[in-house]
Amino acid sequence: MSLLLAQSVMLAKGSLFIAGMPEKSRWDTLSSFFEPPPGTEVHLDSRDLNHSVMKKNFHKLRGWIMVTPPPDRCLIIRKKDHKEDKRICKKTYVSYQLMDIEGDGKIRWDISTGPDDFGTSLWWKTPYLIGKYVNYEMRWPGPSMAFYVKACIEMPPVRGERVIELHLIPEKKIKILFPENEILAPQPERDAPNLYIQENNFSNGFMKMEKKNKKNKDHLMVLDDDDPNTIRSDWQLHPRNSYQLDSSKVMTGQSRKNDGFCRYRYSGYEFDPQTPVLECHKISEFQWLYLPLSCIKK
Repeated sequence: MSLLLAQSVMLAKGSLFIAGMPEKSRWDTLSSFFEPPPGTEVHLDSRDLNHSVMKKNFHKLRGWIMVTPPPDRCLIIRKKDHKEDKRICKKTYVSYQLMDIEGDGKIRWDISTGPDDFGTSLWWKTPYLIGKYVNYEMRWPGPSMAFYVKACIEMPPVRGERVIELHLIPEKKIKILFPENEILAPQPERDAPNLYIQENNFSNGFMKMEKKNKKNKDHLMVLDDDDPNTIRSDWQLHPRNSYQLDSSKVMTGQSRKNDGFCRYRYSGYEFDPQTPVLECHKISEFQWLYLPLSCIKK
């Protein structure tokens, strides 16, 4: 029997799952077909990380997950933003790439076990979080480029200041010193309103940050540009509970003078609101820099 015919016979047997089967039961059943199992942490291949050619194409750095389908059956894998599904009918190492990692640091695959199975979403954790930057060769405001933070390391304090070091992909280290006596950024004068809006790339910056809501005659929520609670800012970080940081405390390894400004918060990272985050403007080689700080605590 040809391989193609064998695969057709396997798929003709239908899904592994009966209609209405709870997602947790589907997850538990599928987990045994993957190594490492879904929900655990996976890492990029160290051979790729140390390969000079792959470093230049860092978005394509690979990691591997072993897939072992059940007997006489194929698994269909749909990856993020990939047009073609992968049909796996025997034990296979299936790759993922750095660019497949989502903002919260997870790899997500949709797995189907047959023509009547619409799929189950499985995910794996990774240590890699996405940061963003704009250098002086790029237009700002405008699109940014991605950094991947592969490690956030708390270092020994220096003269009472906390120190963390970020290890990035592509290869770069950024050291940040946090003052013993923290200084809040200028705070909004009013109490927090009941609506929080983010709006990209308006004329005087890139965020419409918070304002009160009102309802029109059709009882739909609308924005009131004359509301005194409106905050327009060229900072992505919400100013409420943000702290100022002297740009000289952020060391990127470049000799360019740091004449800009930085802010940080203990929450509010774009892809995981519980993760601390740093934002800098006009610092070293960057017009704009945005980095998660997963290892810092208040």
